[in-house]
Amino acid sequence: MRNLTVKRKKSFVGSVMKLKVYIEDGEAEDIVICGVHCRKLGDLKNGEEKTFEVGEASARVFVICDAVSKDYCNDMYILPEGEESVSISGVCKFNLFNGNAFRFDGTPSEEALLNRKKYKKKGSAILIIAIICGLLAGFFVSRFFITANSKPTPKDFSANGITLTLDTSFKAEDKDPFMFYAQTKTVAVLASKDDFEKYPALSSFSIDEYAGLLTSSGKFDNLTEVMHESGLTYRIYDFTYAESGTTYTYFTSFYKTDSAFWTVQFTTTKNAAEKYRADIIKWAQSVSFE
Repeated sequence: MRNLTVKRKKSFVGSVMKLKVYIEDGEAEDIVICGVHCRKLGDLKNGEEKTFEVGEASARVFVICDAVSKDYCNDMYILPEGEESVSISGVCKFNLFNGNAFRFDGTPSEEALLNRKKYKKKGSAILIIAIICGLLAGFFVSRFFITANSKPTPKDFSANGITLTLDTSFKAEDKDPFMFYAQTKTVAVLASKDDFEKYPALSSFSIDEYAGLLTSSGKFDNLTEVMHESGLTYRIYDFTYAESGTTYTYFTSFYKTDSAFWTVQFTTTKNAAEKYRADIIKWAQSVSFE
């Protein structure tokens, strides 16, 4: 056995994230990173250095942010075969295309360079999600469409290949750039679509990976991890509308079809979010596609 010392240099970029260090291990079942079975060595806080006991065989060492972004927000170091201890270092570098990934110091190996190139295929997707969700977050206008005494009943809405069951209090409208838009006085529903034909790199993403891309934008408050409930994959965050100063809560549900990813957001004021949660879950479960 020998020692492997990994130092994470202090940096403002990614400072709040605790990075995870893994080493190649064909018998491990901890995680698979870029097709490589790995076992966890430990965590690294910003500016922290740790020493791990490793074997003498050559192995790939990965530093990642989390399990969701592991295949595009990572860096690889080829640990050479030998008995001598090894010390390596690196730092998180600002780059929206790879989620501000950690980068080992020094000249990367050819395999590490090829691994980094994979980010370029998925980098545009990260920005796409951040931009779309930013548009969704900034687009909420309240109107009153029903009388105070009317009781809403379930109603199906369809547009551009998406169908969902809301109720008669909603009014659907054509709103660019959304594939579907409907609202009441207190709730809005907004849907967007990323076609695999237009963005081929997205076709290899799982729903969790796609949902994880939302992390790349810093415009949101209280953003949850990817969550699963009642057959849904979703995240929740708050957004304060600059003009009014009102804070809205966004329940963001993700869907994958054979040809595209869909993002459907249900939004209301933060103080009303809990009141509508059960209805939002029901509405999100009703979503279907042609």
